[in-house]
Amino acid sequence: LGGNGVADSTVFGARAGDAAASYIEQLSFMGSAQSASEARIIEGLEKEILVPFQRAEGESPFAIRKELNNLMWEKVGLVRDGGGLKEAAEQLEHLEYRAQCVKVSGSRHYNLGWQESLNLRNLIIVAKMVTLAAGLRKESRGSHYRSDFKETDNASWFKNIVLYRGEDGQLQYQLLDVHLSRLQVDEYLEKMPKP
Repeated sequence: LGGNGVADSTVFGARAGDAAASYIEQLSFMGSAQSASEARIIEGLEKEILVPFQRAEGESPFAIRKELNNLMWEKVGLVRDGGGLKEAAEQLEHLEYRAQCVKVSGSRHYNLGWQESLNLRNLIIVAKMVTLAAGLRKESRGSHYRSDFKETDNASWFKNIVLYRGEDGQLQYQLLDVHLSRLQVDEYLEKMPKP
């Protein structure tokens, strides 16, 4: 499963980083033309990410990260089922709350605890997305294996699951039919192995 994962993350991570840097260089708020609303947004974000330094008490982000890793391995790993995915979704809500209450100390420079607290927020978002998508897909396909839905169901699930944050801040999804650009769907499905 992970044979090309490192190469993919290295190549596409570098491409994403280059694209982000190029995009930032073109934004007006980086120059003297910064608007008052842009300044307020930046100031708000800065206050938000510095909150862990201001807490008198709170958990270590490293402890929560370890729990997140274990949860995803046990409930959302290689073999999944609806019950485990539901449990994982519930536990992820709790971990997300706990991650919002972490405490870090020390300098802002090269602070691994602070970096972990910022990473943790993003990891939990991705974990929630993976868990939601896996729970929605009532079949097994590729490396997504559901022990409670062992067969591939092209008739119902030849679809992409698109996840996004709704206006209320919660994860939303759409199921979109797969559109093959070089091969017709019927032709593709005929070539698929039969159960």
